[in-house]
Amino acid sequence: MTVAKTTALVGAVLAGALALSGCAGSSATDADASSASSAPASPTPTPTPTPSPTASAGQVGADGGGDAGAKVAARDQEQFSDDTAVATPCVDEQLRLVVEPLPDESGAGSFGFQLVFTNASTLGCTFDGWPGLIAIDAAGAEVGWPAYADASPSALVVLAADGGVATAHVRGSQAGAFGCTPIEAAGLRARSTSDGAGAGIDAPYAITVCDGQTSTMTISPLVAG
Repeated sequence: MTVAKTTALVGAVLAGALALSGCAGSSATDADASSASSAPASPTPTPTPTPSPTASAGQVGADGGGDAGAKVAARDQEQFSDDTAVATPCVDEQLRLVVEPLPDESGAGSFGFQLVFTNASTLGCTFDGWPGLIAIDAAGAEVGWPAYADASPSALVVLAADGGVATAHVRGSQAGAFGCTPIEAAGLRARSTSDGAGAGIDAPYAITVCDGQTSTMTISPLVAG
């Protein structure tokens, strides 16, 4: 065998080996790629939703609804015993006055009568204390001196709308017992307005009072009925 043939043979063998090596490498790479593409993908975690709280029966919502809210509304419409304690104080324009003589209390230079106040308005009102009282002449002018308040304890009186009644007892003395100049009065004027600035509530009643600053009447606090 010649040197040229030997060299050619060795070259052919080396070329074949290189070719086989290249094929093997390419197959391995393809196999890896195929394996990677066919492997299942790992799943992405899905967050668990948080359930929204549900209002139970009777629970009050943000809008104030629910059974509890309804109960509060119903309660606010109920009548409570202390509601009358905050009624508006009586004013003269609400009331009507009648003077009732008490014949059994007459004698020995003194006499008794009572003032009967009736609420003629559509609003209830309250009074606590002694009504103002003074005599008036036939023309409506005030004469004499106002009645004195006695020492009896007073209490809040409620005069219901459309007919509520309260009374005050008055004890009168004959003007002659005071040695004063007598004045024949034709009626009485009572006042219920707390500051005494009301127009007054007039009623006819013949009574003799003293001129000047001598009072002939003593009045008790207003009482219910």
